[in-house]
Amino acid sequence: MPTLFDRLGGEEVISKIIRDFYAIMLEDSRINYIFKSVDIEALQRKQAWFFTSLTLEKNKGTHDYMRRAHKNLVQQHGLNSIHFDAAIECLKKAMQANKIDPQSISDTLAHAQALENFVLDR
Repeated sequence: MPTLFDRLGGEEVISKIIRDFYAIMLEDSRINYIFKSVDIEALQRKQAWFFTSLTLEKNKGTHDYMRRAHKNLVQQHGLNSIHFDAAIECLKKAMQANKIDPQSISDTLAHAQALENFVLDR
């Protein structure tokens, strides 16, 4: 049975989804201010690694990583459920733009949604 990583199209497609995801987020006024002084290319590389781990279901330690990676954003920018939901919407748009099948989108978003409490350090 193929992994979610395979169903999405592998590393090349995931990298494209991540690039599109950040392009969409940078246009979204609900969250774009968070990225004003961030190295987007470095962030995209980290996100592609994370996304690959998540979709290969080799994400041991993901929860701790997400908590640490977003702790400053929660403290400095008041990152909350509104921001998280906006990011999920942007991810969905990026996946749709890359013609990912609806079931794979749904599965990916379920994995991402499960991380909300860790991202928001609850």
